[in-house]
Amino acid sequence: MKIEKIINNNIVRSTNDHGQEVLVMGCGLGFKQKIGDLINAEKIEKIYTMNDRSAYQQLEDILKNVTLEDLQITNEIVAYAQKHLKTN
Repeated sequence: MKIEKIINNNIVRSTNDHGQEVLVMGCGLGFKQKIGDLINAEKIEKIYTMNDRSAYQQLEDILKNVTLEDLQITNEIVAYAQKHLKTN
């Protein structure tokens, strides 16, 4: 995957193998990178996809102001809830 837009040091926008826009999260993914650079697959922690374009833009706007630590904690809470509540 290639970087299409740098949201912040830890989140970039790209396109997956199916041509769908995705937000890719990982420590330092966007740091000192340029549009068109390849994303270091070893740094990828999470990939977010959205079906609704307006919701995708809202998510991108929110993630501009959220720290990587906050996202990681949120992901852990969601994973814990999914496991214990046996639901998505």
